Amino acid sequence: DEGPFWNRPAPDECWAARDALAALHGEPQRDTKPLSSDGCDVGPSSVLDSLVRTILSQNTTDKTSYRAFAELKKTFATWEEVLHAESSQVEEAIRVGGLAAIKTQRIKAILQVLLEERGRCCLEHLRDMSVEQVKAELGSRFKGVGPKTAACVLMFCL
Repeated sequence: DEGPFWNRPAPDECWAARDALAALHGEPQRDTKPLSSDGCDVGPSSVLDSLVRTILSQNTTDKTSYRAFAELKKTFATWEEVLHAESSQVEEAIRVGGLAAIKTQRIKAILQVLLEERGRCCLEHLRDMSVEQVKAELGSRFKGVGPKTAACVLMFCL
């Protein structure tokens, strides 16, 4: 059993609604412009910020995840600082959101991979990828980042 099923709206009705909205407002466009010359560690909607916000939102309320992210950004000026900080310091910054030890471990692992593979803690290169490539990149490479988290990053940031 995969869960509850409803007869309405049917898939064709959903597509009809989507098509009607697109006809009225135009096709949605992805914003692929970086936020600064290098796009990294700036503003609230860098791709890496969006990913970390989404990880922090797992198994908690919006209110506590917002507080956890705000405290993380207040405590550490860059993602490299988060990576090199003691895990206990990062945990303390995000504790309000719950599951601090697990979330710290996952965030730091992502940052480590990015630093090793790309030379910096940045995900702005995802802006140049197709939706399917982004899903594959995020959803298969990082522990704690599955299809739902990848979809949230796509929806809120890409």
